[in-house]
Amino acid sequence: IPPTTCFRALDETRQFFSRPMHEKMMISYENHPSFRGYMPMGVENTEGQIDGREQIEYAAEYFYPSNNNLQHTQYYRRLKATNPWPDEIQSTLRPAIADYVSGVLDISDQLRDAMCLALNVDAESFASLFGKHQCNNNNIIGPGQGRIDDDPPFWSMKLVSYPPMNG
Repeated sequence: IPPTTCFRALDETRQFFSRPMHEKMMISYENHPSFRGYMPMGVENTEGQIDGREQIEYAAEYFYPSNNNLQHTQYYRRLKATNPWPDEIQSTLRPAIADYVSGVLDISDQLRDAMCLALNVDAESFASLFGKHQCNNNNIIGPGQGRIDDDPPFWSMKLVSYPPMNG
């Protein structure tokens, strides 16, 4: 991944976390049954201990017509949704993260192909399981562009901000 892509994603993430709380809450996970979006400090916990961080949860985007009315959708389908991006207040975050995720998926494609080579397995034999990703309008999608029968490659990303340490 080019360093400029990494730095751009990091800078955009820092810019988001430096925004006022009311702006960050515009993409709150509470408004998304897929558990994606912004979580303020103190929401997450590990083994009963509150985690001292704020974060944004993102994952592969699915563009199913059924997700327009999540109330009548099977529960597991609620996890296959779109991400809440802060386009109204920071339109540059989505393309920066999309470029970074695309770079990570490129690496995963290379690793998969290398493992197939090492195992003397045709890399194309896994195409139906993993597919190739692509970026389209700043969304990372699979070969079938999110059709129900052709899901995008799965990925998940957590953008995290910890408070500065004293001392």
